[in-house]
Parts: sequence; structure tokens; C-alpha cells
Amino acid sequence: MKNLMCGAMPILVTDDVAHAVLQYTALLAQIEASDIVIIPTVDNIGFASETTVLLAVGVPVAAEAAVWDELEEKNPTFVQELAERTPPR
Repeated sequence: MKNLMCGAMPILVTDDVAHAVLQYTALLAQIEASDIVIIPTVDNIGFASETTVLLAVGVPVAAEAAVWDELEEKNPTFVQELAERTPPR
């Protein structure tokens, strides 16, 4: 699990989701674009949730290890969705 920092707001996500968001954010920065993404998240109790974020140049995004690894469940659907949004290089 990772705490994904989007701006000043931490959200709890799975490792694969954090990696996909960071990769997508980097690509958006390279092409000077932005996107609104609904990210699958987990609350502190372990319930699935969603958080809508703006990914754009100037909005810092970072991931740090979280202590809730027992909540980890891969999210291949979301990862695939971001991959499909990624324009060819």
C-alpha cells in the first residue's frame, strides 16, 4: 500500500495504482497536459472508495510506503484504464 500525495492530500492506494498514477502524471507533464482521474482508494478502515484528482503540471504527486499492507489488493482494471489513456509516444 502507498500513501499517494496529490497536492497536499494523502490518499491510500495499492502499489500498482500508485505506480500507474505516477507514470501517467509523468507522461502528462512531458506533453504539458492535464487530466481528471477517479482513483480507487481505501479508507482507514479498509473499505473501498474513490477519490477524484486533477493531474497536471504544477500539482505535486508523490507516493510513500503505508503501514496498511494487509489491505493490498491489486487493481488491474484501473491500471489498464490509465494505460489506455496514455497517448503513443
